[in-house]
Amino acid sequence: MKRMALASGLVTALCLIPHFTQAQTTPGNIAVITGTALLEISPSGPITTIAQVPAGQRAIGICPTIDNRGVALLTQAVSLNLTTIRVLEVKNGQVTTLAWTRKTTLGTLFPVLQGGIVPEQRGDYIIASPLGVHRVHGIGRNLLTLHTLTPTGLCDNLVPGGWLTFTNNAVAALTRSGAKTQVARIGGMIPIGRGSMATDTTTGNAFVAQGALYAVDLVRKKISTLASGAPLGFVLSVDIDPGDRSLIVGTSTHVFRTDRQGRVLGTLAANIKAVGVAVIGSNHLAGYSLPTPGSKYSLFVSFPHPNLAYELGASFGFFPGIPTPSGILPLNADNLLFLSREVPAMFIDFSGRLDSGGHAFAGVAIPKAPLHGVRFYLAALDHDSGGKIRIISEPMGVTLE
Repeated sequence: MKRMALASGLVTALCLIPHFTQAQTTPGNIAVITGTALLEISPSGPITTIAQVPAGQRAIGICPTIDNRGVALLTQAVSLNLTTIRVLEVKNGQVTTLAWTRKTTLGTLFPVLQGGIVPEQRGDYIIASPLGVHRVHGIGRNLLTLHTLTPTGLCDNLVPGGWLTFTNNAVAALTRSGAKTQVARIGGMIPIGRGSMATDTTTGNAFVAQGALYAVDLVRKKISTLASGAPLGFVLSVDIDPGDRSLIVGTSTHVFRTDRQGRVLGTLAANIKAVGVAVIGSNHLAGYSLPTPGSKYSLFVSFPHPNLAYELGASFGFFPGIPTPSGILPLNADNLLFLSREVPAMFIDFSGRLDSGGHAFAGVAIPKAPLHGVRFYLAALDHDSGGKIRIISEPMGVTLE
């Protein structure tokens, strides 16, 4: 009933149009943090330095910026047992500090130099660090503590919403309100301070980089080893390339591309300690407001193809999705998808043309009804004048708050 109320009650949405600065980074390339520097790897092999991490800080997490025009970094600084966490955005070669927090810890004795950062549905960042799990909302805003858990890895929990974290060799799920449930555990002795996670946007499961490369089955609550030791070596980080759904795996010495079973497809860079990796420009669809009943929910679309046509859709599920000649569209063929494609008065600007920067704005309006907790998914694609799809976005989950 909630789903039908949501589908039938959607009305015209107004779009919030923020202002952004053009990024220097190249979509499709790989951003890598070494701890002290932010690097960019191109397909042909050249490695360039985008920015140096500010003195005294160590980069411990990375993701595309919410506006998809740069990268966001999570950094840590430890001095006299005082740990400081900062969130930085790097655009056009410039580094901006969004927010920071600090706490007295045993950091100098037991430094945990790994964390996670992901964009979320409100247009905020969620960060996980030795100081806990926090929400970051805008420049200079106070960080909201979601949990005192101190994860070394973080990613979206795509099916139910919330996030997956990695702490003390265990994967745990956090709800949007901060409630924690343990999912599965990796056995054996694994070095402290190494951990990275990526959401499997095809199935809703996850991958973990923790010395070795692991796959997490959330339904069976099981973690299996994909690759350990040679040829990967000591694995530090992982991300998923939305173009072909291959894995980008960072190690203590190399950056590899692997298939989803952990088999090496190629070496992207050598002699690099890849603490974190992220595919630049992969945040093709983002939310920019609070999705609550009776509110207008704003969306930002970003593709690296100026002036091409784009399409959006909404669905109550993303798996198994809809096959296309260019890959799987991560939306299921249900009533909500039909409405989002056939009733433009209820889904404003779900079809249109990208501007000269490859961007567009869209929105939905959520009916004023008891729909708290309802979850649905959005996805976008762009195509040329002949109808050939260029890029299909990853699914974006939205939970009404």
